Order: sequence, then structure tokens, then C-alpha cells
Amino acid sequence: MPRYKHDLGIAASLNAAAIGEPGSRRFHLTLEAEKGSARVWMEKQQLFQLGIGIDRLLAALGGLEAPEHESEGTISPREGLHLECQAGKLFLGQADQPGLFLLGVLDSDDEGDAIASEDEYLTLVALVSRNKIKEFGKEALEVCAAGRPLCPLCNSPIGPEPHVCPKSNGHLKLV
Repeated sequence: MPRYKHDLGIAASLNAAAIGEPGSRRFHLTLEAEKGSARVWMEKQQLFQLGIGIDRLLAALGGLEAPEHESEGTISPREGLHLECQAGKLFLGQADQPGLFLLGVLDSDDEGDAIASEDEYLTLVALVSRNKIKEFGKEALEVCAAGRPLCPLCNSPIGPEPHVCPKSNGHLKLV
């Protein structure tokens, strides 16, 4: 079990979102748990990789349906601790308790401290039920896919300005 600064307990809700116009969006996850809440800002690629990681972890566990945590659906978030940070690293794994997964975040501001002390510790951790982590994984991938369309030739995002595709040597401008 990794060391951590803040344990938020069992998550009541976990959501992914993006703010802004495609091409200049900011991504975050919002976590409300029994001991507090957190908003974790991250890059689109981090959110996408977290969604993919969740899919892979659940696939690796196979069709074995772990029992939901007995307090599933009865957890209510509490007022108190509210964290906001920029994700440096994200961690995902199975918790010791059946049906729960550990979600950990290392704040980008804490990365230097962790490396300097040679003892990496997480900024926050929370336990998330299998159903919530599965829904969050789907939501994370949907949020990432809702951006600008990709060029069919070069796979680069196409914005409002004309797209000069490098694979067409600049001869084809897609609008």
C-alpha cells in the first residue's frame, strides 16, 4: 500500500468532465467521498489513459463479478476536506477489500518532493466500487472523444481553421 497525505475514504461519486471549447479544453475528475471531495485537473491524455487502464484492469479480472461493497449506495459525501490539484501521476489498482479499487493521485507539485526524498507518496487516495469505476472509465473515454474530429489521413485534430494535412503535402485543405 502506497503512502498518502489524504485518504478520502469510499467514493460516493466519481465523474470526468471537460471545460471550454474543443482545442482549448481543461480536463478534470471530480470525486466526492465519505471524508471529503477533490477536483483533480489533468491533461486529456492522462484522462484517456486512465479510462483505458480501467478497461484493461476490469478485463484482466475477467468475468468474475466481485461483490459490491456492502455500503454501496448508502455513502453520502461529507463536508470538510476539499482538495484541488493538478495530477502528476495517477494510480489505479485493486484494494484489499473485495469489490473496491484504489484510485491514487500524486499532485504535480508534490512530484519533486517525492523524488527528492526517494519515497514517493500520494497526495490523495480513495476507494471506488467496481460499478463506479466502470462507469467512470466509460465517461472518461466519452469526454475525451467529444473533442475536435481527427483528420482521416494524418490523425491530427481538425480545428475551425483550414487543416493543411502533412500527408497530402499541403495540397489538400480540409475544412
